[in-house]
Amino acid sequence: MSLEADVADLWNRYQDGLTAADATDADAKVIDEFLAALEAGEVRAAEKTGDDVTSWEANEWVKRGILLNFGLRETEAREYGGVTYYDVLPLRDTEDLGERGTRNTPDGTAIRRGAYLGSDCIMMSPSFVNMGAYVGDGTLVDSCDTVGSCAQLGENVKLGANTLIGGVLEPVEDAPVIVEDGVS
Repeated sequence: MSLEADVADLWNRYQDGLTAADATDADAKVIDEFLAALEAGEVRAAEKTGDDVTSWEANEWVKRGILLNFGLRETEAREYGGVTYYDVLPLRDTEDLGERGTRNTPDGTAIRRGAYLGSDCIMMSPSFVNMGAYVGDGTLVDSCDTVGSCAQLGENVKLGANTLIGGVLEPVEDAPVIVEDGVS
């Protein structure tokens, strides 16, 4: 089966009453593989379907996959920068960013699991990128910026300091906030 089919099957079982307590290791593997695909940019919460700026469609199955992480995982204590917080997931592993030329400054840059950051991005502190967000190559996320759930930022976007890009996770059929290539 494909990842999309696996997520659809898991979603249907979740809708039929599957809980975090009942989820199996195989179920966890599906949502872990799904998060890895989001972080690699292999799947996106929305995709461009035409040539004009309004030609974007939500990938409902991807948004459902994100929601499964909240429904089929237990909240637990986590550590980040000496601070204990409680969430269903740890923050995203950022070891791959340096080899792609992406910078993230310390003390306040938080990138959630399931977020994609392209090559040569700059993440200034403090900034936050939420699950399902896509940050294109060469994009600057400046100090005090937030990139919401499933937001899609194109290549070479320059967000000014204190910018909030809202997210749209639900309803799953609604397209998230889109910022096209080259916007600054």
